[in-house]
Amino acid sequence: MSNAFFSWYDDQPCLSSLNIFIKPKTFVGIVGSVGCGKSSLLAAILGEMNLINGEVNTNSNSFSYAAQASWIFTGTIRTNILLNRPFDEQRYRNVIYACCLDLDFIQFGVSGDLTMIGERGVNLSGGQKARISLARAIYNEADVYLFDDPLAAVDGTVAKQIYERCFSSVGLLKNKTRLLVTHQTQFLIDADQIIFLSNGHIDEQGYLEKYTLTKDITDEKQTSVLDNLINEPDTQPIITEETTISGKVKWNLWFYLLTAPPLGLCGLFLLIILLILGELFYDGTNYWLSIWLKQSHKNHQDFSAFAYIYFGLIIGTIVIDALRTIFFFIVILYGTNHLHDNMLK
Repeated sequence: MSNAFFSWYDDQPCLSSLNIFIKPKTFVGIVGSVGCGKSSLLAAILGEMNLINGEVNTNSNSFSYAAQASWIFTGTIRTNILLNRPFDEQRYRNVIYACCLDLDFIQFGVSGDLTMIGERGVNLSGGQKARISLARAIYNEADVYLFDDPLAAVDGTVAKQIYERCFSSVGLLKNKTRLLVTHQTQFLIDADQIIFLSNGHIDEQGYLEKYTLTKDITDEKQTSVLDNLINEPDTQPIITEETTISGKVKWNLWFYLLTAPPLGLCGLFLLIILLILGELFYDGTNYWLSIWLKQSHKNHQDFSAFAYIYFGLIIGTIVIDALRTIFFFIVILYGTNHLHDNMLK
């Protein structure tokens, strides 16, 4: 790229003044804060963004891309990885090992990689979906491989194994050009080139020679953010444990919810009346049935009146129950809408 400007939909550039030269068969790290344009840079390389100004030359290279969001379709794990490409058993085995999927296949039992996956991978963990998407990209034979933060969805131990088996100088892709977007900067110590993005433009970039960064900045006194990233790797995990909060809902919140406008207190009182009527009709039906049974043992008179009253009580119970259910739904709907509107104010 030479002085390249890119945009998504209009002439307002999302990426600006990009000057990047990547040597073949090198490992390039792309780092930066959230929203700085790392994923957009990969999209620009793939030709998915509009080139407003400048030049882009990919030398007719073929690309393989692993997106940050895993894409899984209904089918077996093998079909998700192959994606209608010819099955090369040896390459397939190498890819499975490099992406640490071999142990997962053992856990799946006799089906192994022929295990059926539900829609969008509902029966897989987030890490398994990420590694399947990564395996799909690596299995594809290409000149340049683009990876958008594939290590974020796996734990530290698995991330280290994937890095060593895929991206490192002894990994499966050692003879390919690899561009890796990541926040785990400890994996960039072996990178041949590192690009630091900030607000859609390149803040710094350089090359690593024996772990020494040669920068394009002539002012040696200026502190390099990239140096700090390399010298002090981020050891904090990307994924943290979820925390749950236990407790109970206060009564004043329920009162606020059930008395929200436009029904207010009238709505709450009417709801209470419907609840009481429903219980009265239900208990009255059972009570009338007990009276009917007691009278049937005393004589053999016509009990049609008992039957009519009993069925009338049943119908009344059904009607009251339906009314209180519908009205309760309306009261809760008004209450939640009112609560939501107040939260946004």
